[in-house]
Amino acid sequence: MLKCHSCGSEFPQYSPIWRCPCGGVLDVRGASIFPRDQLARRPMNFWRYRESLALPEDEPRISLGETITSLLRVRFRDWDVSMKLDHTLPTGSYKDRGVAVCLNHLYKMGFQIVSEDSSGNAGASTAAYAAAAGMHANIFVPETTSPAKINQIKIYGAECHLVSGTRTEAAKEAQIERQATQYIGHSWNPFFACGIKSIAYEIAEQCDWCPPDWIVTPVGGGSLVMGLIDGFGDLLDAGYIQNIPKIVAVQSAACAPIYQAWSRHEPKVTSVELQQTYAEGVALPNPPRGTQVLEAIRRTDNVMLSVDDADLISCWRDMARIGIFMEPTSALTVAGAYLARTGREIIAEKDKTVIIVTGHGLKTKSTLVNVT
Repeated sequence: MLKCHSCGSEFPQYSPIWRCPCGGVLDVRGASIFPRDQLARRPMNFWRYRESLALPEDEPRISLGETITSLLRVRFRDWDVSMKLDHTLPTGSYKDRGVAVCLNHLYKMGFQIVSEDSSGNAGASTAAYAAAAGMHANIFVPETTSPAKINQIKIYGAECHLVSGTRTEAAKEAQIERQATQYIGHSWNPFFACGIKSIAYEIAEQCDWCPPDWIVTPVGGGSLVMGLIDGFGDLLDAGYIQNIPKIVAVQSAACAPIYQAWSRHEPKVTSVELQQTYAEGVALPNPPRGTQVLEAIRRTDNVMLSVDDADLISCWRDMARIGIFMEPTSALTVAGAYLARTGREIIAEKDKTVIIVTGHGLKTKSTLVNVT
């Protein structure tokens, strides 16, 4: 079933809604836990955790060959750290985890046309999975979106609508009702958030069910943070793990509504003015799940940081020099991790740490070449 985080209203799982009538965000409730003792007999993809992803069928009807992404140990500057390489998923970003689950549900419900707003990665993922399902996709992106992401959306056959303004304006356009159209809204969508939990399951399994001490992740809409918190929570409740990793959640200093509320001890997240940043993937001045994410971070005693573009670009360049080409939004996470390790002394030298690489560098604006 679906349950509203704000008012507590409940809805059937196949309700054609993306948010509660009260305006609150919806969460999937009642999904079972996957049987750990059966994993050895299952394919090496994130569908091996299907019971926990609230799939409409035993097997996905729509798939692009998603695999378990590598957990790679690297030497970054003076630090041994592990990188979760989600930029190697089919469309080059972690968004495939959530979109794959969303599209399987919409396919089951009979929708043939979908709409989505995005800074690029979620739009490209939606376009790809819609193409695989034989659906038509309308994708709304800010006109400042990286050309590589726009081209990726278009090549899958989706209609890409360039919107003047921020992601907020793009979302408003995508939400306009159209006959037989379903708005996905990955920042709102409960099945997207459910799909993201698979990254926690993978990390735990790759670490032989002894999770790392720390996981560092970028924060925009907050689905990745919620997926990690809820996913590891599922594993703890099932007795599959004995401890939950601490999380460092990183926002861009140019757009940090959740970090500002967290650092100022404010009870709710409020909209901020968007400034220019290379971390376009997390540039959401008013994230729909912002207050829910803030509450979850505080409830689990996790940590937030903000990072400026200068540190982001420095880490982006240095990661490429050791062979990992990520988009700048992912480098935000590397910069945050390094700050937590060397500047704030949050992460100790002996601590096992995983940094999530959320998007591929091939999606990067070509103008960034000039700043390296």
